[in-house]
Amino acid sequence: MSLDAPCLGASPDGKVIDVGCSSPFGLLKVKCPKTKFLVTSLDACSESSFFLENVNDEPKLKCNHNYYAQVQGLMRVTGIR
Repeated sequence: MSLDAPCLGASPDGKVIDVGCSSPFGLLKVKCPKTKFLVTSLDACSESSFFLENVNDEPKLKCNHNYYAQVQGLMRVTGIR
C-alpha cells in the first residue's frame, strides 16, 4: 500500500537484495509466458510482440509494453528506485 496514496497497492513477486550494489534493494516481478518456456529470454526477444527486447545482448523490458506501466507502478507504490 502506498503511504501517500492509500488507495493504491502493489504485489511484487519477491524482493531482491544485493549488498554489493549502491542500491541493494529491488523488486522481482515474474512473467513467464507459456509459449516461451523452452527458449532463452534473448531468443524470445526475436519475436516483435514479446515484452522484452535485446539491448546489447541483455533482455530489457520494452518501454511501450503494458508490463512497463505495471513495473513502474510497483516501484512507485513500494518506493523502490
